[in-house]
Amino acid sequence: MMPCTSFVRAGLLVAGLASSLLFTGCVTSNRTALAPASVGKLKAVDVTTSLAQPEIAADVNPSNVAAITGGGLIGALIDVAVEANRAKKAEVTITPLRDALIEFNSGEVLRTHVSDKMSAEPILPIRKVLITGPVKEKDVAAQAAKSDADGTLFISVDYRLSPNFDRVRVLAHVALFDKETTAKGGKPVYQNDFATYRALATVPKDRAEAIKVWCENHGTPMRDALTSSFAEIVEMIRFDLRQGEEANLVPKESWTNNAPMAGRMAMVQGLSARGSVAKKTDDRTWVRTSTGELSSTD
Repeated sequence: MMPCTSFVRAGLLVAGLASSLLFTGCVTSNRTALAPASVGKLKAVDVTTSLAQPEIAADVNPSNVAAITGGGLIGALIDVAVEANRAKKAEVTITPLRDALIEFNSGEVLRTHVSDKMSAEPILPIRKVLITGPVKEKDVAAQAAKSDADGTLFISVDYRLSPNFDRVRVLAHVALFDKETTAKGGKPVYQNDFATYRALATVPKDRAEAIKVWCENHGTPMRDALTSSFAEIVEMIRFDLRQGEEANLVPKESWTNNAPMAGRMAMVQGLSARGSVAKKTDDRTWVRTSTGELSSTD
């Protein structure tokens, strides 16, 4: 697996490339729409949900010494050391929160939301919903090909605190594999990325104070934030499955909102993506980003 520091730099590179594409007008979609013909071929679909990690994690702000100094090995080594130190401090600071959540089964909460919501007015013929540990991207297609179901829907979720600990972010990558197509080496018949977050009502003075707030009443604020975020992510997936190819690329003239980035670019703090409003409620706005992902903001 790619080290955290390398993953952050990879995210920066992807974000930079995305920005350049936006300004040149050469935008490509990161979303594959679900075609009605694909749905018609599926008689039974199994859902595999997974969490990137068993306990809540925390992002750290990337070091930019190498960028400031013009690159080079020394700057890169300094960045690695700085980020490792930040990650170590973050792990220590969030320990009380992990202790407060020790009886909170995030995987089962996620699985329950998926099972209940995906079975209600089903878009796909869901047969069963499983929760597993992390599934490597390279192994997903092979698992789908071995399944005795016509299709397999993979929902991979990552949840973590922002570097300032003032919000929890939930990211999801979703892919639907048709067994017949996958066996022939085909790509997913549907895929997309999703992002949402829940923030503390008031901005704490420091990270230690933020952890105290999240830990109140045996971690109730964090439990509620994660439960709401998981539920919203599943609703976003249901909504997106019904959208056609026209949602793959949002016309630039309709861009009205900024929203948290989804997918790997969401690993990079402070970046947002332009898009148009896909759905709006009293307290949440779903934004279809310019490359097709669905992101929720308050």
